[in-house]
Amino acid sequence: MNTGTGGRPAAAEMTLRAAGTGAEPGVMAGHAGKTGSVLKTGISYQEKKETERVLRRLQKNVTEAETQITATEKEIDAMNTRLASGDPAVISDPAFYSSYDEKKKRLEALMEQWENAHTELESFQAEYMNNNDTV
Repeated sequence: MNTGTGGRPAAAEMTLRAAGTGAEPGVMAGHAGKTGSVLKTGISYQEKKETERVLRRLQKNVTEAETQITATEKEIDAMNTRLASGDPAVISDPAFYSSYDEKKKRLEALMEQWENAHTELESFQAEYMNNNDTV
């Protein structure tokens, strides 16, 4: 995984810089209020909030993928039940098989999407969250 400065994943680094928090920990001294204060962990309040925002977004991506996978699996199970019933109208319907194949392909794509989202979440937690003890 590409890392930015300070061992952050490059995507998190760009997100933090875009939010105006690209300064190294402790550099924001002299600013008043929460946005300029430096936490005990050595990161600013703004960096901590941005890190939490990125973490929530990554967790949401995983959850959404899981929800879509569950729904698609239910649709496939219902189609399997219809096939197992032996109904001649279902068995002889080419559109049914086409739809079935599309759902199987969609499930495969969703599984890959979930895997990517989960890997990104784990990488973020391992490389950024745990290194800075912010969670």
